[in-house]
Amino acid sequence: MGARLTNEFIRVKTGILNQVELFYDAHFTGHPVLGCHLRGTDKSTRFDGKPFDGPREFTRIIPPEEYFPFIDQFIQQNPNGKLFIATDQLQFLKKIVAQYGERVIQTDAIRSATELAVFQRSGSGYQRGTEVLTDALLLSKCDFLLKCFSNVGEVALYFNPRLPVIDMFYNPHPDDFENFLTSQTMSYLVAINDSSGQ
Repeated sequence: MGARLTNEFIRVKTGILNQVELFYDAHFTGHPVLGCHLRGTDKSTRFDGKPFDGPREFTRIIPPEEYFPFIDQFIQQNPNGKLFIATDQLQFLKKIVAQYGERVIQTDAIRSATELAVFQRSGSGYQRGTEVLTDALLLSKCDFLLKCFSNVGEVALYFNPRLPVIDMFYNPHPDDFENFLTSQTMSYLVAINDSSGQ
């Protein structure tokens, strides 16, 4: 339903779409790309600066290390693969760069290096909104997606409902996704969607 409504009612500004296409052409072309969305500090902090209430599974921040087994599997199955990392947390980005080096692609977005959430930082709210929309659109253009419990990954799927996804919220195990992060999965999902007319 989210994808249908997005297609029907959402129109992204041409300037943002052009930036996304330029970034895609410069960094994605010629490589299978695994998109990873990791939500950090702003997952635990409300707009008033207080911690989120609620069950732990909804407020838990998933660390990069839990993504590593799936990233390793992707690289094993796609030796020339790249990783597009969308995160609000600078420490998360640094950990992934330390682990995977030049495979990592990221936009030049505002990130938090402290317990202060990105949305609480000074500066233009429009800029931060544009940056997160750009990241969501780029995630939607990846070949595969690892997402957490967040609107950013969800919106990426609204823009591309055929995107093969593993949701880290459900505490998946890599053995359950053997050979999932390959082009065969993409071809299979496209064939299923095409045959159903959706």
